[in-house]
Amino acid sequence: MQLVAIWEKLLKVKPIGVTDNFFEMGGDSLTAIDLILAIEKELQCKLPISVMFQSPTITGLAELLRNHSKAVSWSSLVPIQVQGSRPPLFCIHADGSVYIYRHFAKYLGADVPIFGLQAYGLADPNHEPFTLVEDMAAHYIREIRTVQSYGPYYLCAFSAGGLIIFEMARQL
Repeated sequence: MQLVAIWEKLLKVKPIGVTDNFFEMGGDSLTAIDLILAIEKELQCKLPISVMFQSPTITGLAELLRNHSKAVSWSSLVPIQVQGSRPPLFCIHADGSVYIYRHFAKYLGADVPIFGLQAYGLADPNHEPFTLVEDMAAHYIREIRTVQSYGPYYLCAFSAGGLIIFEMARQL
C-alpha cells in the first residue's frame, strides 16, 4: 500500500494496480529516479535505479524490497534515460550519486540515452571504494561496455570526474 501511494503521488494517477507497469502508466527514467528517492525517504531502503527497469511493477518492486539483501545487485552504471536513437552519453560522478544528472538529461532531449556512472563502494556499503583513478577508470570502462561494446564513447563530467574521464580516454 505504501508503494501504491508513492506511485500515485508521483505519477498523478489513481488507482494504480499492483501489476501496472510504471513506464506504461506515464513514468519515465527521470520519474523513476524520483520514485527511488521517495522510496528511500518513505521506507528507509536504498535501491539502485536499475531496479525500476528490472521490476517495473509494484508486485515486482515489493518482492525485491522483501528480499532486498539477496535480490538487488548494485552497479556503477545507472540508467538515467534509456530511450533514444543517438549514441549514449556517459556521465561520470567521482564521489557518489549520479542523480544530479537527471536535470541535465532534460536539456539534452529524449533522443539521447544517458547513463550515469557512480563511484563504486561509496553508494554500495558492501564494497570498498577504489583508491586509484586508474582502477576506477578501468571499472567504468567495463561498465559502459555492457551498454556500448565499442566506441566512440561520449563522456561528460565535472570537477574530479574530469580526471577520471581523462584516464578513461587514456585507457581506451
